[in-house]
Amino acid sequence: MLSKDTFPKVLVTGTKGKTSIVHLISTILRSTRNNILRVDTGGSYLNEKQITSYDDSVRNFGKSPNVRPGRYLYWHLKNLPSNEINTFMTVLEGALSCSHEGTGLEEYGGHDIGILSNIFRDHINFETIKNEDDIYDRKSFVFKQICSNGLFITTLDNKYNLRALNESTLQEKSIRKIAISIDIKPEQVHETMHKYNLEDILYLDNGEAKSERKGKIFKLTDYPYYLDGFGTAMLTNALIASAACLEYLNPKTIEEVLTSYRIPKEYGRMLVYKRGEQHIVLDYAHEIESLKIVTETFRKYYKKDPYIITRVASDRKDGFLKEFADKLSLLENIKGLTIYDRIDGINSKMYRVGKLKREIGESSGLIYKRLKNNNPLYPIKWILNEQDALSDACANDQKLIILIHSNLDKSIKLLEQNGFVRDK
Repeated sequence: MLSKDTFPKVLVTGTKGKTSIVHLISTILRSTRNNILRVDTGGSYLNEKQITSYDDSVRNFGKSPNVRPGRYLYWHLKNLPSNEINTFMTVLEGALSCSHEGTGLEEYGGHDIGILSNIFRDHINFETIKNEDDIYDRKSFVFKQICSNGLFITTLDNKYNLRALNESTLQEKSIRKIAISIDIKPEQVHETMHKYNLEDILYLDNGEAKSERKGKIFKLTDYPYYLDGFGTAMLTNALIASAACLEYLNPKTIEEVLTSYRIPKEYGRMLVYKRGEQHIVLDYAHEIESLKIVTETFRKYYKKDPYIITRVASDRKDGFLKEFADKLSLLENIKGLTIYDRIDGINSKMYRVGKLKREIGESSGLIYKRLKNNNPLYPIKWILNEQDALSDACANDQKLIILIHSNLDKSIKLLEQNGFVRDK
């Protein structure tokens, strides 16, 4: 077990899954702990009550809450009664910018548990970040700044995560290692533990999620986001969260929380709305690999080819947009695709940071033009506004729509006004 001399600090980073993992860990641990500070993209939360928002962070600090998230600790510790320190812990999401802004945990000696979810091709600007290796280097704070004798948790299902397990700093600081995998076969577990000098592996076996050291954690079909075996992303997140929580809780307690778990609506991840035979999936998978995963997950689960509505972040440069369009054009088994723009003339009229400036419809227009030139196998549309694009797809009676949202509240309001109700 981790040292009880100071409060536990958990830091999660990676390309995708950070916010979901942080929320899962916080939710599970709340079943036995009274004081948990959670910081993620949306803001800071004490015992699941929001204290500050994303907008508060941008307004007061000029950055997202998950950039130097440890800065929120000072105020909470200052106001925490001394007799409650034994029940206090913090679970933080760390963004890419923590590589140069810091995590905010440095003055507390670093973090006790570091979690690397994955490394995918996102945030590429072709200047300071040219490829996945650069992303990996930027994310390396998650294992380099773990306290001595702390714990590192990652997956075996991504080559960059495997690389992290062999980092010399882990051995030099006597950091324990636990891995998870949804791909490993049970008969490979012992050999893999020995190969990477792992303390434990969490894996799937005979319809159950198991810890090699502690046995059954939960039955797969009891987890709401198992989705008949197709919900691999959320299943991976559940295994990672379980690995962290096993430091403090027994498997039975973790199982009880996971079987009743539901993603908060405001997170905008894997939300499903239904009206008759139509299903609308709202997600944040704006990066191509995650988009593929979400598309395949729900295509297989509902046994229907989806219609996709997507966009890109306004800060992506032309090279990224062209690469994104090229990969979009290779998508298979989809009914069609609409590209919209965050700079739509309604929600936003211009984007400018440094030398990069985007006008209304500029980013989406570049993607649409590139897609047309690539002549994909599916029909494409260019509609500037997110809600207009959603209305168009619904009106055309698309049975399964995947919306990569930008303005979640407006899209949910539109769906509810048109008779859709939340299904998952």
